[in-house]
Amino acid sequence: MVARIINLALKDFIQIARDRFLASFIVLGMLFQLVLLALATSRDVAALPMGVLDMDKSRQSRALITGLDNTKELAWTHVIESEQQANELLDKGEITLAVIIPQGFAADLAAGRRPQVQVLADGSNVWAGSTVVNTAEGVITHFGQAVLVERTGHSASAPLELRPTVRFNSELSGKYFAIPAELGLIVYMVTLLVSAAGIARERELGTLEQLMVTPLRRVELIIGKAIPAVVVAFVDFLMMLAVTVWVFRIPMRGSLLLLMGLTLLFIVAELGFGLVISAISVNQQQTLLFVFMLGILDMAFSGYLVAVENMPAVLRFISNFSPIRHYLIIIRGVMLKGATLGDLWPQWLALVALGAGILTLTFRSLRKRLD
Repeated sequence: MVARIINLALKDFIQIARDRFLASFIVLGMLFQLVLLALATSRDVAALPMGVLDMDKSRQSRALITGLDNTKELAWTHVIESEQQANELLDKGEITLAVIIPQGFAADLAAGRRPQVQVLADGSNVWAGSTVVNTAEGVITHFGQAVLVERTGHSASAPLELRPTVRFNSELSGKYFAIPAELGLIVYMVTLLVSAAGIARERELGTLEQLMVTPLRRVELIIGKAIPAVVVAFVDFLMMLAVTVWVFRIPMRGSLLLLMGLTLLFIVAELGFGLVISAISVNQQQTLLFVFMLGILDMAFSGYLVAVENMPAVLRFISNFSPIRHYLIIIRGVMLKGATLGDLWPQWLALVALGAGILTLTFRSLRKRLD
């Protein structure tokens, strides 16, 4: 039995190796995809274009503009002549933030009044919009306190002193959240693609019938088709993990062996979906279509695009049956927090349960379809 399974798996490895395009795509293509995604998402919000309408043209208004321009998040790129022009620039996407300083700004400050500075932000990009608004509010608040000190000689006392401490990501860098998740999503896609292509390729080439008349039992055929997917996905994971840690400087604070073991568990849990897709697909084109549809759904439930906590209750419940959701918690926990097996017991138990359930249904359904 073992010899037959190994021979079938070796046959699949040889077929993959002979197809140079497929082999390059599976290994180098996925590595290249991770690099592109990481480069696109690892940059923090910086130097977003800002327009300023200064109706006061005083020393104080220029000081406020300088303070805004000196932040890393904002870059003063447009001098605005009217509020209508500000709205037009926002509509065209030429600026992300418009700051309108009213006439009499300096006079109101000197008299102890609080002039209203209007801030218009482009909210079509929630991340960038919230960042520039928070930055502008912080600069304007700091400027107001500085003016108060200059005018009265002392600052207003505060009942509390806030000293925030951010754990695991002291700089609040977006790449710490995005890149480990992208690594997990690519491992997921490789697992689905390779496992889903196995039986469908045999059917398309007309060799499935030949395998069916060999001494191979159905269980042996399924296991033999699963082995290449496990090996290829795990090798891809190791290569991409090296790039993630050494090139993009994502910390590896936990156990590498633990992450490798839980990654293997995740790959095995996802195999069932790929094998079912492979069995029901007539050709490899249908396989790609099914993988794409399932991938979009799983990405939505993974928490990468939208936080699971913000989903409706029904969707939160459904997301519990998506292995990728649990795996993203695992990979971020091990890499960023140094989480242990005990810390991640809900996630790995979920993977064990889902994997057992999915593979049981897979073997039963495939045996019926292959008989």
